[in-house]
Amino acid sequence: ILRRFLRPTDSQIAPLKSRDVLPDSRRLHELVLTYSVKIADAGAGISVTPRSPRFNALIYDSIAEGFALIEEVAVLSGMDSVQLVARLERDVNPKSVKLSDGTYTIRVQVQSRSIEMLDRLAAMPLVLDSALSKTVTLPIHSTLGNAITGVTEGGAGFKSKTLARGDRTRFWIGGEPANGIPKDAKPGDLLLGKLELGAAPAVPVAWLVPPEVKTKEAEVIGEKEPVKDDSVLIKEAIRDLEISWLKKCKSVEHRATLLARLMIEHPGHLPLLKERLELLTEKAEKATKSTKSFEASLAREIVEAADAILAVIDERELAIYFGTRQDVANGGEKAKNKKKEMEKRKEALVAAYGWKGRAIKELIVAEETSSASASADAAPEEKPSDPPAAPTTSSSAASTSTLPALFDATLSTHAQWLSADPTSDPAYLLLWSWQQRRRTLPGTALKSLNKFLADPKATAAADPEVVKRLADEKNAVLDQLGWELWKKYDERWSDVRYPKEFALF
Repeated sequence: ILRRFLRPTDSQIAPLKSRDVLPDSRRLHELVLTYSVKIADAGAGISVTPRSPRFNALIYDSIAEGFALIEEVAVLSGMDSVQLVARLERDVNPKSVKLSDGTYTIRVQVQSRSIEMLDRLAAMPLVLDSALSKTVTLPIHSTLGNAITGVTEGGAGFKSKTLARGDRTRFWIGGEPANGIPKDAKPGDLLLGKLELGAAPAVPVAWLVPPEVKTKEAEVIGEKEPVKDDSVLIKEAIRDLEISWLKKCKSVEHRATLLARLMIEHPGHLPLLKERLELLTEKAEKATKSTKSFEASLAREIVEAADAILAVIDERELAIYFGTRQDVANGGEKAKNKKKEMEKRKEALVAAYGWKGRAIKELIVAEETSSASASADAAPEEKPSDPPAAPTTSSSAASTSTLPALFDATLSTHAQWLSADPTSDPAYLLLWSWQQRRRTLPGTALKSLNKFLADPKATAAADPEVVKRLADEKNAVLDQLGWELWKKYDERWSDVRYPKEFALF
């Protein structure tokens, strides 16, 4: 068992409702503590038990009028929805819940008439016991010296022995696990287990995870990066500082002025272009939360920003680099820096294609909606004597006809930079499913959506907001298929799976 100690990320004290007023007219207050925990290497799922030693197993002796551990274990999605994972009943005894990989939010409630006492508990730690996905073993040594140094003489440690009544033997438990420390374990955590001695009762064992060993960097072998002049380093530092302030600027005018100047001074600097795209996508995300779409003008800006990133990245060079094996270990400092640079370029490339496809989709929807409303509003009376209208070649019609082809090309190129199965990427799957619906292939889209949404590991690793959009996309597919019964079933369950906020205690 891995035992971790968590401090709350947020604490709030608030008065309860009128039903919680005591006979002496004093109102009870609640303290709600929020904890965040990340689970890794869970495989098919591990058992997790949250504990609060200050309140567990205490009923009449408790200093609080009410205690709930845990009310909810959930994945928080932004600020407007919650993906509920588990809800444990109100109980002073710890209970377990099975979790897969992901970041989870845990909430605890304490009730009391004393606000001062609740305020003192605002930093109360939570103990989290997690079952290990694989067994961790500590080495057994036959001498104290070997146990201290971790060296085993002759390649063998303590060998098993059979003792008669009254016999004694000595052994020492080593300090480092033989098969490594679990990935989730951090310095200060405890590994809890037991020492089995044949038929005798097992002896509890606790091992404190120590700080990581700082290893000396190996001497760099191979080509080194050329040393830059101080004046160049100063200019680059000022440039990077100004780029970092693009998101920190509180004034929209100051941000726009700074961005315009930086774009003139450093037009092909990839981090600047990426920051520009991220500023636009933040606007799009905020608009999507309220209207599920964003304006066409913003979509055009996103396409322009994405194209600027694609223009400065040599995709052929990137494909050759990742398509061949690179000897980074023997390549020296220059090879390591090149690997980091190539990974950053690939990350920016994937983000640019993803957002370009999403922006083009919004443009297609906007143009089709405006065309449909214009056709419905302008319905002139037909005159038999008038000849049929000639086909138009206006720019709007041309753009409407080329946008779907541009979307298909963008999505196709985007897929080339993803894994073997691009539909395992939730952002790509969202656009691909919409494409399949336009091609009247809803069954193909539904198959991939069901596969992704049924995989707890994939949904836990993905952005909860994107998972919610995939659930909405599935409802759109069911609507196109005409499966109203399944659509209503999913819509009702959606309120349970993705409530707008945490349930009341």
